Amino acid sequence: PAVAIAQVVVGIALAGLAGGFPYRIAGGKTSVSAAETVIFLALMMNGPAAAALAAAAEGAVGSYKTSTRATSRLGTPAMAGLAMYASGTLYTLALRQFTPGDAAPSLLLQLAFLLPLALLYFAAGTLLMASLFTLKKGLPLQPWTILRSHSWMALVYLASAALAALLFAGYERLGVGVFV
Repeated sequence: PAVAIAQVVVGIALAGLAGGFPYRIAGGKTSVSAAETVIFLALMMNGPAAAALAAAAEGAVGSYKTSTRATSRLGTPAMAGLAMYASGTLYTLALRQFTPGDAAPSLLLQLAFLLPLALLYFAAGTLLMASLFTLKKGLPLQPWTILRSHSWMALVYLASAALAALLFAGYERLGVGVFV
């Protein structure tokens, strides 16, 4: 429907806009932005494909602003989209499995699956991006070390997911005015 297409386009635009203001982590090559909330919201409203496009848009804009390397500018949106699509698909399958019939999943159930999804999305995206940097340097790949060194970022993803769930609940009850 036209409304869903408009929601996806707005979600992609907002994620890209937020990706335009990345915060580079001191002493590292990674950066974060406020786009994760928009990405999780796109997932809840329109599914994993919309969220993957929003994640790719955020990654594309963010990497364009923070890097001149083609591998970063092409790889970042691809890896972000892949990480969200895989994580979002698992989230959607879990919701379908635990929601009876054609009923809409409850907010509690959505939140119960969204928070672990946020951790999965954090781990997948972080491992993909950090592995690229590690392999470019010719260093051995150590996933647990990578996750431990970036573990504080998991809180950003969890907070973004919780905020997205709150916005989604407000949208379902009060309409689009919640975003204004």
